[in-house]
Amino acid sequence: MPRTPLTAPAPTDSPGPTDGPTPSPTGPASIDDLTKRIDDLEKKVDRLPTKKELADVLRAFADKLEQED
Repeated sequence: MPRTPLTAPAPTDSPGPTDGPTPSPTGPASIDDLTKRIDDLEKKVDRLPTKKELADVLRAFADKLEQED
C-alpha cells in the first residue's frame, strides 16, 4: 500500500507571535515625538501598583474570605 506524503498544515487566519503593530507609513518619528511617547509611557508605568501593593491587597482579600467562613 503506498504511503501518502506528509504535508504542512494549512495556514490559519490568526496572527503569529511575531506579528505586531505595523510601522507608521509617514516615516520615522522625530526625536520630540519619541520623547513625548516615552514620557507618556513612564507616566503609565508610574501608575501601576507595585508588587508590595498587590500582595497587600491579595492578603487583605484572603483575610476577608477567611472571616466569612
